[in-house]
Amino acid sequence: MTEENITYARGRLTELKDKKDELQRLIKDSKNLAIKNIQNDDLKGARLYIDKLELYFDELLKTNTGFKFNLQ
Repeated sequence: MTEENITYARGRLTELKDKKDELQRLIKDSKNLAIKNIQNDDLKGARLYIDKLELYFDELLKTNTGFKFNLQ
């Protein structure tokens, strides 16, 4: 593996880790907002955050899959 490839791989892994951390924060925030909306009987608002959670989970799965493949 060349020095250039190693540098690229390190940079890409850092990007994926940062993306994963951000998605985990968004998931936590959306989960908390969905719970608050449910507690306030705002089902429309809760549905919005549940939909966001689904999108964030899908994106996190893609990120984790990319992270695993880049490690191999």
